[in-house]
Amino acid sequence: MAKAIQSSMWREFGLMCTVGIGDNMLLSKLALDLESKKMKSGIARWRYEDVPNKLWKVHPLSKMWGIGGRMERNLNRMGISTVGQLAKFPLELLEKKFGIIGNQLYYHAHGIDLSEIGAPLMQGQNSFGKSQILLRDYTRREEIKAVLLEICEEVARRARTHNKVGRTISLGIGYSKDEFGGGFHRSKTIDLPTNITMDIYK
Repeated sequence: MAKAIQSSMWREFGLMCTVGIGDNMLLSKLALDLESKKMKSGIARWRYEDVPNKLWKVHPLSKMWGIGGRMERNLNRMGISTVGQLAKFPLELLEKKFGIIGNQLYYHAHGIDLSEIGAPLMQGQNSFGKSQILLRDYTRREEIKAVLLEICEEVARRARTHNKVGRTISLGIGYSKDEFGGGFHRSKTIDLPTNITMDIYK
């Protein structure tokens, strides 16, 4: 199936894509983020038995899904600089310091994720954007679609990292001075909140 997804992306958009496969959603996400781009095939698979050799070696901690810069600094002050150290830190101390987030950090460090595919995510007022200045003019429809897809994937990835979904999608485009200058901005609100790349792209 992974190769079929890659073939479909290449056929429809002319883009190479990487794929992460895992025993749960967390491990598949980590395989995608941390290993798939290094593989010649673009496909990486992480199993539970891979956790000590792959996940525990990850550092800095901000490379780990769900750990941002502020949390990384807090953990560093506690003497935790690798995922392996996080996995071996007493659970009760993490829960005392961070509450339910500490519980999640501990189990994620062991590669354990009990969330279900399609489970509702926390909604918030955060916005996620991506601005990009192109080095040349794009006039072919296929090229423009490819750029838009890349932007959608980056925005969706950030939303997923922060466990957020959204309903309002905005797009602004500025034209080259060599053409007419100016530009336009459009927004659309969809029925169901999402952080799925293709939902945003469509």
